[in-house]
Amino acid sequence: MHNLSSPIWVKNKTNDTISYDIIYYKKGEHLKEAYKKIEKDLLDGLSMELKTIKSMQEVNKLIIEEKNEDVIKPESIEEGTRMLYTPVKHIVTQLENKTGEYFNIDTPLQDMLVYNKGMGYKTLQTAEVSDILEFLQKKGVNAIKKKESIETFEITNK
Repeated sequence: MHNLSSPIWVKNKTNDTISYDIIYYKKGEHLKEAYKKIEKDLLDGLSMELKTIKSMQEVNKLIIEEKNEDVIKPESIEEGTRMLYTPVKHIVTQLENKTGEYFNIDTPLQDMLVYNKGMGYKTLQTAEVSDILEFLQKKGVNAIKKKESIETFEITNK
């Protein structure tokens, strides 16, 4: 669950209304095995369980029509210009939080940055969804509704 873009991917169906952040680190040669053991040990000691739900859902998929200079890879940034770009992942988080809908990023847009003139970090926080989508369209990025198989998570009482 370390790569989720926003809280909408996790449904808390427990009676507990308090949110918990668990941070745990364990050194080991086999990181994947260590993570599985940590997850199992943590979940065994709780009165809740985590379920993975795979289903077909309608998602908003961000796609790029044509590559352009407004959407670039992080390694293409000139020194000292980092704040002029916003990660697509950050924009998706804002869209999910504002709409409550699922958003996926098409493969060519993964890890890309968008030149943010007109939609800086502060503006993005308060902007309307329609303004964000219009901003993306001007940069050659569109959102299309599509049914896809996605993986969400559910926290339930044991």
